[in-house]
Amino acid sequence: MKFTTPLLIILAGILIGTFSCAPKRAKTTAATQEVEKTGSTQAKPADATIPSATFDPRANDPSPDMPVDKQLEAYKNYSDQKVAMGNELWESKCSSCHDLHKPESRTADKWIGIMKVMGKKAKLNQSEYGMISAYLVQHAKQ
Repeated sequence: MKFTTPLLIILAGILIGTFSCAPKRAKTTAATQEVEKTGSTQAKPADATIPSATFDPRANDPSPDMPVDKQLEAYKNYSDQKVAMGNELWESKCSSCHDLHKPESRTADKWIGIMKVMGKKAKLNQSEYGMISAYLVQHAKQ
């Protein structure tokens, strides 16, 4: 009988701790809504003057396993649209778990190293990884 009260207190603490530390829910962006609606990562361009048939965010996305110098070269050549989508994805996916650091706070090669680790944790596909990395590299500290 004298163990019942402490056990109930411990059990209540475990239950409260479990539910109060639930992960944050990701913010929904136009890019993620398109994926949910169509099941495709191909998004519509923000600029209506560019035909959607020519816009494929997955085209030539570097792999996180590529050498850093190859990734940096590829990300510097990303279109403005892909970089803008990378900004949206970065704000929605990355901020769902933690506060965001300004892209200018790190060098491009530092961001590549961070993205290799965080891309896996966030379960980013290769396209998402590429667009977010391109955004960070293009806005990194010089």
